[in-house]
Amino acid sequence: MSSPYDDEEEEQEFEPDEENPRKVLYSSDFSQNATKTESSSCWFDSLEQTRDSTRAPQRTRKWEKSIPRMTYCYESFKYSTLKNYFHTKQFDAAEELLRAFYSSQNNPFLAILHVVVNEPSFHEAKKNSIAYFIIRQFDKALRSGECNQSIALLDDSVKTEAFRIGLLKNCVYLDPIVSAFDLQVNAERLFKHYVDMMIEDHFYKEACLVAAALGLQHCFSVRQIVIPLIYQDRINLVEKYLHNSPQQQLETVKTLDEMCDRSFNLRREVLSTQVPFAKTQQLYKKNLCKLGAKLAKTYDIDPDLCPNILLEKQLGTIRFLFHKRYSDNSIENENWIDLIKVAVGTSRFLQRQLIEVFVEFNDLESGLKWTEYYKLSEEDLPVEVRRAKQLFSSSETTVTEEIWDDAPSQDEATNPFDGTPFPLKREQVVWADSKETMENALRRIQQMDVFGIDMEWRPEVTGKASPVSIIQVSSKSEVIIFDALRLKELPEDEIKKFFLRLFVENKTCVKLGYGLLNDFRQLLKTFPFLEELLHKAGNIVDLQTVHDKLRQIEGFFPAGHPPVPQLKGLAELTYLCFGVLLDKTEQMSDWEKRPLKQVKLLYAALDAFVLLRVHDFIEGRISEMQTAFRIGHKTGRDFLKSRARKKPFPVNPRASSGAASSLYGRGRGRGFLRSAVEEPQPAGRGRAAMLQRHTEEPPMKPAELSVVCDTMLQGLGRQLRNCGVDVRMLDSYDDHDLAVKVSSSSASVTRGRGKTQQYVPPPDG
Repeated sequence: MSSPYDDEEEEQEFEPDEENPRKVLYSSDFSQNATKTESSSCWFDSLEQTRDSTRAPQRTRKWEKSIPRMTYCYESFKYSTLKNYFHTKQFDAAEELLRAFYSSQNNPFLAILHVVVNEPSFHEAKKNSIAYFIIRQFDKALRSGECNQSIALLDDSVKTEAFRIGLLKNCVYLDPIVSAFDLQVNAERLFKHYVDMMIEDHFYKEACLVAAALGLQHCFSVRQIVIPLIYQDRINLVEKYLHNSPQQQLETVKTLDEMCDRSFNLRREVLSTQVPFAKTQQLYKKNLCKLGAKLAKTYDIDPDLCPNILLEKQLGTIRFLFHKRYSDNSIENENWIDLIKVAVGTSRFLQRQLIEVFVEFNDLESGLKWTEYYKLSEEDLPVEVRRAKQLFSSSETTVTEEIWDDAPSQDEATNPFDGTPFPLKREQVVWADSKETMENALRRIQQMDVFGIDMEWRPEVTGKASPVSIIQVSSKSEVIIFDALRLKELPEDEIKKFFLRLFVENKTCVKLGYGLLNDFRQLLKTFPFLEELLHKAGNIVDLQTVHDKLRQIEGFFPAGHPPVPQLKGLAELTYLCFGVLLDKTEQMSDWEKRPLKQVKLLYAALDAFVLLRVHDFIEGRISEMQTAFRIGHKTGRDFLKSRARKKPFPVNPRASSGAASSLYGRGRGRGFLRSAVEEPQPAGRGRAAMLQRHTEEPPMKPAELSVVCDTMLQGLGRQLRNCGVDVRMLDSYDDHDLAVKVSSSSASVTRGRGKTQQYVPPPDG
């Protein structure tokens, strides 16, 4: 039998102990009935000297010394027997031993305190220790009524003593003691003043743990506990403190939003609070914005309540879109323009920042076009754009026109359905955006034995969740595309009836999808009232799950298709089955823009249409290979129970800050101004274009390469030196611009973080 309390050990800051503190705490000269007295001596005195000499000499622990102490003793407990039961995993026998002890005591509450503190494992401060097991079993016995739990026995003195014991060993035992001794009852009267003293002494960790365990969050403002913990980079404690406290959650996000204002002096604020152990080197507004956005998403706080965080998030989205276009080349120019317009909106700040990003990506020509589009004044423009504007105006060259309006594009002149890899014609795609067309489509769907379903929505470029825009349902002969935006305008009861007929009433129909969990999540964000209805959906097949399992069957997919590493998802599965590449360039599109163009209709229709082809192929291969694998059918409840729920204590942002920062991207450097009269260059610019330009050149020897590294990349510089590369590394006091000046004198590549990351061409001659 495995231990029910064999929890994963948490990393603790262990406090130094005296050689045998139990001799001071408990005397062996008292009777079983436990005489209560207050002791004038305090065992914390020597502990205070040790801690203060190593951690925080400027802080005092007045709150520890002010808690009344009790001296009591009980008959010897069979510690060796309990230890033997525990280590041999005889937990039933251990519980029986403890149960017999509880029932034989006049006051089991004082008895348990004696047993726990005298248990040798108490000083290990671990959740899988015997001491922790004893407290948990005592709490379990109390809840089941197996021992005397008279309210009269839990007077204020017993609760205070239990509270004092709970504070020992970094509060490891606090939560089970709070539960067993009902410390949340009258907690504000009994213990709030101790938390006040902890805050006054700058012990924010202890104040957080105590206030969270006792439910006293409403007694303190976030600037008393939460903000100091953020300054100390103790985000895991912040999330524990905010759990089950909606008012504190909202107040925390609003406070972080105020601190993310560009006029807010964060450094001055941190210094004025005098928080000890503040991580001043890690406190940047960018990190606070990420934390605020994460908490707002975790606790379902309206983004409109934190405008500064929302603004920074939109700016990060703009940089992400630039990366998708200029570095990855994975988004069509027309779709990119649509998404940029939505992300920028009417904010003059974002409009100015957009031009700055164009400068960073060395595309001044497009920056000028957007400057004219937003009618920005000269004062709003960077210096580089002003110069480019003067050069363009003084030459005969005009800024290249781009697609701005809803004028017909090239897909209107040619039929994108011609030459599709699957036999799908435009006449087979039905657009349903009215009650009549939706009703007719639902009648046909209810007669199907199997259909593929997919959903599309606009990327969250505004910092807010985007609703489902279209729902595609495909049979083998036609694809029906429902306008979910029009569906959202209907009354709630009609929307429920629509999805009831789509998912529930046709119980025998098989519903195919790929990544249906994400589709269901987005559908519930759009229509939150559908969760109970979706539980009743049946005969659902998620081909993503099937795909993951088929990877493990050797030789299942036909050989001969050359590998394409960048493929993933449904595109990869389709390629493995048929050797056909699905065009996914329309995936990142403004799906809320109406009317949808033909190329978008084709993309949406194919995503649902190929599901049936893939399903038939897999079924055929299973029959052909006579494998034991079978495609499993699930219900909507199966999907929703595996839905990623919001964890009360998410992962510490320090572990994921690197991944999160990739959303905001890095600057590409302010390149030199291109001549206004030179021949227009391709759309690709920056590092990706530079690498493409030089791939045709023959490789050079290490000794022929000269590199200048700034202080952020000294490790890379040392590695390059080991390879024989000529490396010049800046000192910590050197300005970053020195890297560019040094490399300008020779053919050098400058590497760094931020604006020093660029290629410097050799001088003429």
